[in-house]
Amino acid sequence: MPLYTQQQPSKSLADRLFAAEFDDALVDQIAWKNSRYDGCKVISKEINKYTPQQTTPGGIGTSVIVSASISSSFGTTQAAGFQVGTWPSQIDWIGDTLNPSGLNPNVKRETTALYISNTVIGGEEDTQFATIKNHSYVNINQILLIDPTTDETQLIDKQSENFTAFHTFVTNDLPTGESFSIKIIDESISQNLKGPDEYKVKMNKGFLLKTFDFNYTSSLLHLTENNSLYLYKKGTTQSDMFHDGVKKNPLPHGVDNREIVRFRYGTIEMTGGGGTGEGSTFALDRIGPSFISSSIIENKFTQQYYSGSYGFINEASSIAWASNTTNGGILKATGLGSASRFIGINTLKYLNDNFPITELHLTLFNGTKDFSISETNTSSAHDERSISTFEVDNNQTQLDIGGICNDYLPKTHELRLKGINDSRFEPQGHTYFDDFQTAYVTGSTIVGGCIVSGSNTPALVTNYLQRGINIDKVTTASIFVQGGEIGVVGYQNVQSASHAQYGKSLTGSMSSSNYYSGSFDYQLSFLDKDHTLITNLDKNAELFDGIGSKGIIIIPKNIHKKIRNNLQFYLQKAGIIDTPPNVLLQLTDDVN
Repeated sequence: MPLYTQQQPSKSLADRLFAAEFDDALVDQIAWKNSRYDGCKVISKEINKYTPQQTTPGGIGTSVIVSASISSSFGTTQAAGFQVGTWPSQIDWIGDTLNPSGLNPNVKRETTALYISNTVIGGEEDTQFATIKNHSYVNINQILLIDPTTDETQLIDKQSENFTAFHTFVTNDLPTGESFSIKIIDESISQNLKGPDEYKVKMNKGFLLKTFDFNYTSSLLHLTENNSLYLYKKGTTQSDMFHDGVKKNPLPHGVDNREIVRFRYGTIEMTGGGGTGEGSTFALDRIGPSFISSSIIENKFTQQYYSGSYGFINEASSIAWASNTTNGGILKATGLGSASRFIGINTLKYLNDNFPITELHLTLFNGTKDFSISETNTSSAHDERSISTFEVDNNQTQLDIGGICNDYLPKTHELRLKGINDSRFEPQGHTYFDDFQTAYVTGSTIVGGCIVSGSNTPALVTNYLQRGINIDKVTTASIFVQGGEIGVVGYQNVQSASHAQYGKSLTGSMSSSNYYSGSFDYQLSFLDKDHTLITNLDKNAELFDGIGSKGIIIIPKNIHKKIRNNLQFYLQKAGIIDTPPNVLLQLTDDVN
């Protein structure tokens, strides 16, 4: 008979007592409270950090605000460690509690691993990677595992380990937004590195292989009356507001764009005429921006799906596009036509077919604008948004494609970005309203077939433009940033210089987070998955003599204290350096 069945019950269940009563007064006695409640209840504000009593103006979180509003009617209340005063007074953190032994209650998530890199590439050093100014790509090739109890060490090389297992170490100890320190192994090399834990993990997925590089260049041949580049969300889209050159009456029902963040990389802006005047004719000066300084980049991903020419895009001159016989021919000859075919058709299809083997990322302004901060939250999240980088949603096989008259090119020119109403991915900061519209070419049922370039056969209606043209309009879009011929500050709701209100600036609606420095440049990059960090290491300024043959040590913020105090000892024990210290410093306990 098993051991746990040999002991027979001493009493019959039928004899159990039903008349027992618990004395509630016991719970207020010291003997009961100390052992069963006060001695085991702990409160902590943050993991791995002791927080003393403090005052935080302005409130912390929804639940606390609700408690505060209730307290204004029912007196002071306390919940989850917060002492709430009369609304809208400030809220006091009562301080992390200590258990009877005096130790702090925080859960400690310490690591016993050091990370070794022998490859550091400056953010502007290598043209094959996305340009991220004042940052570097740091590739991790080894992990040093240390047992602080036995002082044993084990060196793991990425070449001999499973990719996922090795990468899990990296992402667990160096997650996005985390701090770390850098130590150059060869101390004879001059350096100007930052202090302890001043480096931040902006991204930990791998290298960003530059695939499309857009550099803004002003061109009087292209759209000059309005901007053509927008990072936005929300708004309402009215599809076919104009159809075959005629404005619909009544206007089509608008479709809510929801919270999806979109990047519009090009616009064909045509406007209808009024009275007896004619509207826009499809031409180069209706298309923006110019792609004359932009290029398609060859890499291991584009080689798999793109068979066209690499390098600078062939932007049509005024003579070249004028020689085209149809509007579709004009579009095909423009830089927007080439760029949109590559981005909106070829690249999106490859991304959809090959996710999650790779990802596609958009980097704006060479990574110089921090989209994780706002007017109310001035503390950076130090994530991908802080280097102006966003992941493109892979659930878009291609953009909405037009017919033969549009040369089978996209009708609209914008990408959906990852994350819907998710603060981990969305740009933060103030948004302001603006409207914009874009045209595409269709056949005309009245004129017949595709429209000959330069011709205009308007209908006898109040609002019209060239036949064979449809227009989609986005109204009340919430703009994060915009750019183009006008620059950072666009014009309000006006698409034509002939409009009476043309030139009305949007500056009154904008806030500090809507501005940026320089021109509106951007890059699209495929993710080459690797054990690589993108971090705020300015290689030119901090590692001006390089890293030598031994590389650098990456020290996670939550490294075990004994290891932090004995780096030289463990590096020598692992054979990474030759000269150890004489004494192994022991860890001393402290409350904090």
